[in-house]
Amino acid sequence: MEQYDENNLINRFGFWASIIATICSLMFLIALIIVATHIPLNLNWHGIQQYRLYYNSIQIFIFTVPCCLLAPSVLTLIASLYYKTKHKNHFLCFLALVFTIIYVGQITMNYYIQMSAVHSTMQSGDINGFTAFAFGNPNSIFWSIEILGYTFLSIAMLILAPIFNGSKIKITIKWIFIINGFLGIIAPLQDILKISSPPIGLMLFGITFPISTALIAYLFKKDINFE
Repeated sequence: MEQYDENNLINRFGFWASIIATICSLMFLIALIIVATHIPLNLNWHGIQQYRLYYNSIQIFIFTVPCCLLAPSVLTLIASLYYKTKHKNHFLCFLALVFTIIYVGQITMNYYIQMSAVHSTMQSGDINGFTAFAFGNPNSIFWSIEILGYTFLSIAMLILAPIFNGSKIKITIKWIFIINGFLGIIAPLQDILKISSPPIGLMLFGITFPISTALIAYLFKKDINFE
């Protein structure tokens, strides 16, 4: 009975974490479109003064809040997978969990700074020294931490991919993780080498990641184990 209750608890946490991750990643896609079309984020950065002129806290929060909620939900999802796996997959889940913890620490800190310190600064007008933290600055510290944080999540997805074998649902999740993981780990190289390209990786992540988390929610609902 005790073992059944523990398994039931893991399934509930895994299911609801997957559902929340699905909702948040869909909100991330919507926010990405809104931000891309309304926030002056381009290579022709005109300085913090102009950025403050067009600064809109609602648009920033639309982007940052879902991403903040996505991080702990993904962490809970992978922690639940860890307790559902056995043998070699158990180690893979543990390793993915370690990389996900790093992702959560970086991303939540990054977005909280935007919602607190940067937001307050933009409202007060004392913006000296905040150029390096501005969301709209493509060369800002924000985007460096953002790219690095999602790189760790991408590594976690690549590590997790091999545990999804067997059914069509698992194979679908596997290839979503492989493709997104690969695109995610090349992003830092593009950033370091300053290779400008359309945000294909981000758009693909926004579309496919909620599909994978929704499918994982289904697996938790059906109490599927990963041998």
